[in-house]
Amino acid sequence: MVQLDPQARLQRKDNMAHLEHKCLQGDRWDIVALKYYNDGRRTQELYKANPEHLGKHVFLGGETLIVPILETLTTDWDVPAWKK
Repeated sequence: MVQLDPQARLQRKDNMAHLEHKCLQGDRWDIVALKYYNDGRRTQELYKANPEHLGKHVFLGGETLIVPILETLTTDWDVPAWKK
């Protein structure tokens, strides 16, 4: 289970539900993606929501990133046969 930042609060901007992440010194895009999406490769969603920070590879600390809440879809193949 992913431990979310206790300071992160659900926000809404431009009709998009999101959390705000306060960066620590040394945070990187993949670290933030891993923390919130449990997948360090989901950085594209973070890039799109934070274009003002695109030139940064390592954060100095104190920056606030928007972390979009992603919808998860459940399909029939996700459900075990005994639950169908």
